[in-house]
Amino acid sequence: MIRRTVSILMGCAVLLAASACGLTGGALEPDEPSTRIVLTAAPPNGTEATPEDMKAAADAFRARLEAGGRTVADATVDGSTVTLDVNGKVDDETRLLLTEPGVISFRQVLALGVSGTTASASALPDIPRDVIAGFDALDCTDEASHQADAAGSDEFLLVCDAAGTSKYVLGPPEIDGTDVAEANAGRQEGASSGWIVNLRFDDQGTTAFADIVDRLQAEDSPRNQFAITVDGAVISAPALMPGTAITSGEAQISGDFTRGSAEVLASQLGADPLPFPFEVQEISPQ
Repeated sequence: MIRRTVSILMGCAVLLAASACGLTGGALEPDEPSTRIVLTAAPPNGTEATPEDMKAAADAFRARLEAGGRTVADATVDGSTVTLDVNGKVDDETRLLLTEPGVISFRQVLALGVSGTTASASALPDIPRDVIAGFDALDCTDEASHQADAAGSDEFLLVCDAAGTSKYVLGPPEIDGTDVAEANAGRQEGASSGWIVNLRFDDQGTTAFADIVDRLQAEDSPRNQFAITVDGAVISAPALMPGTAITSGEAQISGDFTRGSAEVLASQLGADPLPFPFEVQEISPQ
């Protein structure tokens, strides 16, 4: 997999030289405070953390943290544990960089409903009945429904939005994070001037995204929408109006972002995703 690059406003990624394990790098300044972070792999049931997975995770941790302007002095792997020595303190948003896989996908919205409503099977002839039954049963008052288990999900995805008011049947992923060449956080232009995440796709992603835009704008609502999901949660689901053409390979993800959450998402998308979630075992000042 080609390593993607990250550029975060107010900070830049510096990939440090690696040892044979790819895990040693720059040193902290003598008077600079540092934090030790100990993380344990939490792969899904039935799978195990291989040495290759752990090496990939350590590299991803380094890329994510350095994208936010942090120096990673050391990153070591011992079995299913990764230990990181980084500069500065670790806040709640930084913890997300260290625990969540950061798997992005673009999926067509096939059905959209209000929480508590049911769908007509005759109106959704291309969706299997068991998927419709799952959609009908989806309870958006349960926060667990706001994030679907997207691991290995190449088919339909059933999920509610973050507000718990709408529920979706999403089609298979048509673009994923491997198609993202660069991601950065920035201010949205215009009256709202909120925080957004800018994406630039590689050549394959640019072609795929242009095809999606061209195809979906001819669909009726809600199938003219594509959902952007990260780790199974719907971040945004914009509609494409007739006449829309996006061939530049660039896109924006808007949502209820703070600066910190936009930078975290950009860091996740600009580096390879973690092979599985991790759990924080220790965060201690050094």
